[in-house]
Amino acid sequence: MGVFTLYAALASRDVMFGDARELVASAAHNGVAHPPGYPLWIVLAHLATLVPIGPLPYRVNLTASVFHAVTVGLVYAAGYVLVRHHGPALFAAVLLAIASPLFVTWSLQAEVFSLNDLFAAAIVLLCLLWLADPRHWRLVVPIAVLFGLGLANHQTLILLAPLPLWAAWCGRDAIRSAGDVPQTLGLAALLLLLAFWLPYLHTILASQRLEEWQLGETRTFSELIDVIDRRVFGTFNLVPGAADRGGTFADRVVAMVGAGGWPYAAIAVGLLGLGLRRRHRKLILAALIVAIPLLAFCFVANINVRDETLRAIFQRFGLLPLTALAPFAACAVPVLERLVERRRAMVVAVDVALRVFLALTGLALPRLSLASVHDPRTLCRDISRALPANAILMTAGDAVDQTFVYFQSLEGWRPDVTVVTFGLLDLAAYRSALAKTIDVPPEVGADLAPQARRDILVRANANRPFYTVGERGIHAPGPLYYPSVSGIVSRMIARSERVYVLRRYREEVVLQSLPGYAAISPNRWLSNGFGSDVRAYYAAGFFSTGADAERLGDPPAAITWYERARAYSPDPLIEAQLERLRARR
Repeated sequence: MGVFTLYAALASRDVMFGDARELVASAAHNGVAHPPGYPLWIVLAHLATLVPIGPLPYRVNLTASVFHAVTVGLVYAAGYVLVRHHGPALFAAVLLAIASPLFVTWSLQAEVFSLNDLFAAAIVLLCLLWLADPRHWRLVVPIAVLFGLGLANHQTLILLAPLPLWAAWCGRDAIRSAGDVPQTLGLAALLLLLAFWLPYLHTILASQRLEEWQLGETRTFSELIDVIDRRVFGTFNLVPGAADRGGTFADRVVAMVGAGGWPYAAIAVGLLGLGLRRRHRKLILAALIVAIPLLAFCFVANINVRDETLRAIFQRFGLLPLTALAPFAACAVPVLERLVERRRAMVVAVDVALRVFLALTGLALPRLSLASVHDPRTLCRDISRALPANAILMTAGDAVDQTFVYFQSLEGWRPDVTVVTFGLLDLAAYRSALAKTIDVPPEVGADLAPQARRDILVRANANRPFYTVGERGIHAPGPLYYPSVSGIVSRMIARSERVYVLRRYREEVVLQSLPGYAAISPNRWLSNGFGSDVRAYYAAGFFSTGADAERLGDPPAAITWYERARAYSPDPLIEAQLERLRARR
């Protein structure tokens, strides 16, 4: 309860960047989410929306606090099984709870990873109990149920499958001597299948009552298989775009372990202690976690973690190995005490040092608080301010794709605006749904440059103002239209249309001088890594305003706007413009 109370105080009261915008909306409507669907999480999160505590996003965010608080309790229990002392077990649990920025951050906002961690911690605990006493081999039944339910939440849990296999191998003599092995294994297999497929029944039923198309909807069994297989993204791809793939294995390992924080240091000492004490079975169990959910995943994952947003997306997957290994931090305490076992004063000093370390770490937690973070709301508000009535808004990029849709569907913002998600235009089902509100020519689905596809849509809907927001490519000049920047968005202007720079400049200055405009946190832990992209979008608007000031013969104003752009995104182009203007002065 103490951990949950702490997390509840720090948890976000609003929707956050990342999948939370879609997940909170899906939970509120008891609907579906993007492949592989996450049906178990949606059911549990929908129940949370019915609890009359605070705003809707806060209720769903609290599910992460609950799941991770339970996870910490399971880590304590697993640590106790390892060392049979409450102090070291408590150390491991508290270390995970407060000393890992990755774990804390995802305890404060809605995501499926927190429930995945709960299942992982429970599976590790049961495997340790099985290793401790091979006669408990029938634990395979609850382990099977946990795997079934867990895989209906997040498929990466399958990476822990070698753990019960190792426990079974170590206890093979007890299994051979039992007379009910076929019945028990049959029951385990049946319960695993039921636990996996029953939540997906919700996906099919929820899809039948959807009024609008959603990514992840499934009305037939074949569609359900495609959703589970993540076919729309590519089964083994973390990111769909080829431009986002690449990087090195070493980069990914450093990114994942670095995000885990101090617990990994204690885990390393604990594993060393297991080796010195020749606790080979437990050591191999931990080695399997290191080898598969950590190292093998980093080897297979094809994502370039040098980009801040992509690194943040990748690091979330580090929660699984971190949580699974966390109990082994308990083994670090006996190692440290053994080093000074003949000096009682030193033993006490080690205990005091560990307590002080945890206390100081806890005091630093407020810097990770999301209680007053409203970045997606700020972004949506600033976009709304720039859009005229009855506009069409094309979004491109993870930071903006779901933001406007969330506030439209749940809070009724700007119902006059039609949102077009560029990344979904390849899907025929999405184009068909979109065609109910705007004209969508067949050429939009062709393999053309982004600007060409955008221009086809603009021309087909010439009677409505057309704006873009997000990645730079979607703002680029096209064969028929070019962008006229207005803050964070760009209006598509026909090449034959004249633009009055002075009028545009005045409008930009008024828009970007409004109270609270562009108030996006630069702290990556408070924006899930999306802050850098969003601040770059704002920087582009400031830069454009500076360029207009130059055209109008006002270098001091141009320098002011360029400096504001540089403060948001340290782009070499911005720096070059500043140096050129200052050289003239």
